[in-house]
Amino acid sequence: DRFPGHPASVDALLPVDQETLLTGSSDGLIRVVQIHPNKLLGVLGDHDGFPIEKLKFNANRNFVGSVTHDSNIRIWDARIL
Repeated sequence: DRFPGHPASVDALLPVDQETLLTGSSDGLIRVVQIHPNKLLGVLGDHDGFPIEKLKFNANRNFVGSVTHDSNIRIWDARIL
C-alpha cells in the first residue's frame, strides 16, 4: 500500500508511536502519516524540493532533525506531534 499524499518515492521513515510515522519524500516534504487507518495527518516541514535522506529524533524526542541531498540539516519542533 502507498502512503496517502506522497509522490512515488518515500526515502525516510521515522516512527512517532505505534500508529504514526514521519515520512521524508523525494519532493522535500516531511509528512505525518497515520497507519491504521492509512491517512495523511499533515506536513511537519519542507526542504524546498530537495529529497529527504534521513529523519531522526533528538534524545528527549522534542525535535526532529532532517537531512537532504543538498547536505542541509534542519530541525523541526516535534512537540506538536
